[in-house]
Amino acid sequence: MFLKIFAIAIAGAGGTLCRFGLSELTLHYKIAPNWGTIVANILGSFLFGLVYSITPTKIITPEIKDIVLPGFMGAFTTFSTYMFESQSFIKNEQYLLAFSNIAGQTIVGLVAVFAGIYLARFI
Repeated sequence: MFLKIFAIAIAGAGGTLCRFGLSELTLHYKIAPNWGTIVANILGSFLFGLVYSITPTKIITPEIKDIVLPGFMGAFTTFSTYMFESQSFIKNEQYLLAFSNIAGQTIVGLVAVFAGIYLARFI
């Protein structure tokens, strides 16, 4: 178990560095300020679906998937997990859950950001 946790941590470090590098690259070329986030979210969603769907193969075993998805992808973007869960609801015809997940996390997340900013004024 320790080796799996260590592998997830290493994969997470790689995801973090890739996310940072992508953001720095978009800032260097003076692309829109949030372009790094947009690219990371879309690329992360694509890669999450790809890794999840091609498992198990000789290239990506279930053990590697169990490290790459929460480790690398979790650090690169949690948006990919959010989108994957939303598509699972749609695929299973759980449309109310899909809508609630998408709208709920987006709206409540935005409210939480404002609440954090507001609370910081008193610290």
